[in-house]
Amino acid sequence: MRYFAVCLLAFYASWSLYAQSSVAEPCFTDKVTQHLREVYPDGVPGRNLPNAELAAKTEIDLTYYVPVVVHVLQAGGRETLVTPAEIERQIAVMNEGFGRYGVGSNTNPASGKSNIRFVLAKTDPDGLPTPGYEFLLSTYTVNLNPLTQDTFMKRITTWDPKHYLNIWVVRSISSGLEGYTYLPQDVAGTVWDGLIIDHESFGVFPMGSATTLGYTTTHEAAHYFGLYHPWGLTEDECGNTTDYCDDTPPVEKIYFSQVPNCFAPFSCDSPLTRQVANYMDYSDDGCQNMFTQCQVDLMLHALITYRAELVSSENMLRTGIAYVLDTVPATDSVYVYPVPAGANLFVNVDFQSVGPARLELTDMTGRIVFRDPQASFGRGPIAIDVTQMSQGSYVLRITTDKVDLRRRVNIGGF
Repeated sequence: MRYFAVCLLAFYASWSLYAQSSVAEPCFTDKVTQHLREVYPDGVPGRNLPNAELAAKTEIDLTYYVPVVVHVLQAGGRETLVTPAEIERQIAVMNEGFGRYGVGSNTNPASGKSNIRFVLAKTDPDGLPTPGYEFLLSTYTVNLNPLTQDTFMKRITTWDPKHYLNIWVVRSISSGLEGYTYLPQDVAGTVWDGLIIDHESFGVFPMGSATTLGYTTTHEAAHYFGLYHPWGLTEDECGNTTDYCDDTPPVEKIYFSQVPNCFAPFSCDSPLTRQVANYMDYSDDGCQNMFTQCQVDLMLHALITYRAELVSSENMLRTGIAYVLDTVPATDSVYVYPVPAGANLFVNVDFQSVGPARLELTDMTGRIVFRDPQASFGRGPIAIDVTQMSQGSYVLRITTDKVDLRRRVNIGGF
């Protein structure tokens, strides 16, 4: 505990120096990363380490679905204007940027397409149904200090970061910052993990500031998957820093390109111009529309190295988003969720491993209330409508050519 307090004091001193500087940066990821590495040079304790076994199961050409939860922290101010519709639209914008589809997003011919898709979680950590977002009363929403309040806020609001991408929307962040996160090699799976976004930079607005198209969250999500700014972690002479991508022209410092011209100055001594269209630069949202192929490759590498559990088929079932996918291979034979079941009880059977499944649901008196003699015709969850069933405990029997399993399940408000 004493060591943690000393760390916080060191962070606070660094933050005070930063707050007094004249540099106005919208993203604080560089700074929190630098300070965290000073305090924890080997990474924070308990973080996800590269997992060769999980990575070996991860195929690079699959689409990877990331379960998301959005925590909107409120204290009665303008942050209460964040609506469920705005949250849904922000997720769509992130997918447009990462997936290279949708009007006005990621349309640059030099852009790469990642196979990362974001989906609002349908099951919370207790197995209960969720819309994938929650509105919480919290004083941390006002002028959140990244270096002295971040982990205190996250400890009381986060959903397990090994299973969810946590996004916090706040009224304001200290020094007018728009957002920040940490890099996966430093914090993946720990309380530090997740995105913090100022509410004015979250969602899509037709009029307003330079960050009203939702690309701040796209930018921070790319940091979450390991991308750096084009200038690396620090502004410096050309060639002294790197973002580890040869297809992003080298830059020495921050530059703000503005709409409508989106002017791109020459990059260092290169004949190339600065890539102001890149989501990782500090251009206005209206100028941005690309990740390079190298950036896509780096994100996928970080995903399979540090976040393979997050996008595993088991986690899609655990977080209730397996309904979006019927092609991701299961790595075990049978899964049943959620517990308790709401409108539907889902059963996922890897039929290629165990054969077609036969399902039978009985109540505690032994009366059969549901039967499907050939329930599995392909990969993906089988939905059992339980809306007409009474609340209580039931026994689900799952029979295949190789297994005969019985699972006790609860239906209704239990």
